[in-house]
Amino acid sequence: MLRNTSLLKYFDNATALLRSLRGEVSDFSLQARIYHSVCLATIPVMVYVLLFSVLNGLMTAALITFCALPFQAALFYLSRYRGKTTLSFNLYTTLIHLFFAFNFTINAGISGPTLLSFLSVYFLALAISPKKYYLVWTLLNFSMVGMLVICELLIPDFVTGNYENKTQQVIDWMSTYAVTMILLFASITYIISNYRKEREKVELWAIELDHLHEEKSRLIEVISHDYQTPLTTIRHYLEAIQRFEIESETRKNLEAELTNTLANTQNLLQNILEPARQRSSSGEMAQRFVVTEALRPVLVVYKDIASRKNIALSINIPHNLHITTQKNAFSVVVRNLLNNAVKFTREPGWISFRYTSEHGNDVFTVSNSTCIEDPHKQLAIQAYLNNEQNEIHTLGMSIIRQHTLVMNATIDFHSSKSNGTVFRLSIPRVEKSDR
Repeated sequence: MLRNTSLLKYFDNATALLRSLRGEVSDFSLQARIYHSVCLATIPVMVYVLLFSVLNGLMTAALITFCALPFQAALFYLSRYRGKTTLSFNLYTTLIHLFFAFNFTINAGISGPTLLSFLSVYFLALAISPKKYYLVWTLLNFSMVGMLVICELLIPDFVTGNYENKTQQVIDWMSTYAVTMILLFASITYIISNYRKEREKVELWAIELDHLHEEKSRLIEVISHDYQTPLTTIRHYLEAIQRFEIESETRKNLEAELTNTLANTQNLLQNILEPARQRSSSGEMAQRFVVTEALRPVLVVYKDIASRKNIALSINIPHNLHITTQKNAFSVVVRNLLNNAVKFTREPGWISFRYTSEHGNDVFTVSNSTCIEDPHKQLAIQAYLNNEQNEIHTLGMSIIRQHTLVMNATIDFHSSKSNGTVFRLSIPRVEKSDR
């Protein structure tokens, strides 16, 4: 077991080293990483050719291979560490074509395995180079092979280094075949592996896109529903003014209802615009501010609307209360909680907005006298606020959840006939509040 663990450790280290030498996905394109792999594979291949040439007395081939080794290492360095991949690849492809062309003349020509090497070089050129260069490398490879074969046919002494016996030819062929197969296997498996990763990534993007389309559809339904009520109320009010003489008391009640409707519509419009504002200020930092000053415009508006609806709105927030959080997100959450409370509280009724300090958290509670009687709706709202489901109940509820997450806060909800409906926003205290 210990030996296996050591082998796995060595294998992991070797894999990490190879991945580092090949280059990270974020830094290099797929073609560049394939090229780096080919460069790394070419170096041991050239070492093998050097040893094979020396053992078989092919000193000319051995000398050329020995001189080409440092040049190959320099090409790898030029691409991997200097970022000149295109220049390095063009030099590499030219060098390897010239190398195999010379090897063709000194290694038995058509009888040798050099043509097989030309085919592997052609495959690597297509795998690495951009599509616009495919024709260039095709013509270069084909024309060079054709010229070498024609020269061997027409020039008697063009090819030297014939095999001394059949065994030597078989060894040369099989070794070249094995090296070619290893290079092609490494390249093709790496390409297929990256293709599968990209396909999985695209599939994940497709799933996410479908999810976003569903969210958009639900959002449009919510907006259409929420806009229908205020527009209908305004239309009925205008029709009533045009057709009937309205008593002052009735007009006052209608205007109060219209004011409430317009406030709801304005809040809805602000919620529609909020995602764009949130994206533009996505890096909003937590700041220390006075709660009553940050909420003054919101409290003034909803206190007046509640009064017109015969709803008592009590505010119990210390005048000098400071908290540290994202100011805009906090204001948006409180505005939507108060708007929902005013909208759904039946007349006559009450709304309470108060502050408490609990276990190192700043807790703000918005409660009202109206109970949500449907238990399934209560569970659905709580599950949505807890991120246990993604169905949007209202645009305001979606905004509340998103901005609660921005503040790293939590929000609890419960509703009963005895206590009404209660939302508790709990914000972790960053520093000691100054009360």
